[in-house]
Amino acid sequence: MTSSRNGLTTTHWTTAGVICAFLLVLVGGCTSVRHHEDDPRPRSTALLNTIEVSNVGTRLMITAGVSTVLTKQSFVIRDADLPDQGLLILGDGPAGLEPPSLVTVYGVIERFTYSRFFTTYDLGPASVYERYEGHKFLVAADITTWA
Repeated sequence: MTSSRNGLTTTHWTTAGVICAFLLVLVGGCTSVRHHEDDPRPRSTALLNTIEVSNVGTRLMITAGVSTVLTKQSFVIRDADLPDQGLLILGDGPAGLEPPSLVTVYGVIERFTYSRFFTTYDLGPASVYERYEGHKFLVAADITTWA
């Protein structure tokens, strides 16, 4: 074993070098960039169809724009998370309701059958309601207009 100026042998220097290299690898591993599985994942931006995911009998409050007034007691609202044909609302609409009024409707989801609701809501011709037959709709308990 040869001596160096400060009294350390070659073996000591080699051992110290190996330890330093090991520490560098260890510290480097601790500070490295995290793996992709630790990165936050983007969330889906697909809109939910509120009515489709709700069950018949569910109480619901929806705020949306009026697209069509069918009768004094029936109108259709549209919004991004509602069915493509809009959502049929049956109930006593406020006087002067017309598109594009913004309304908040509180009610219960039902499945529409023209024959079942024709008399109660004084619906008009069946042909107007064909697109809603068998679909979910909202029987309104309360309708608020935001004029």
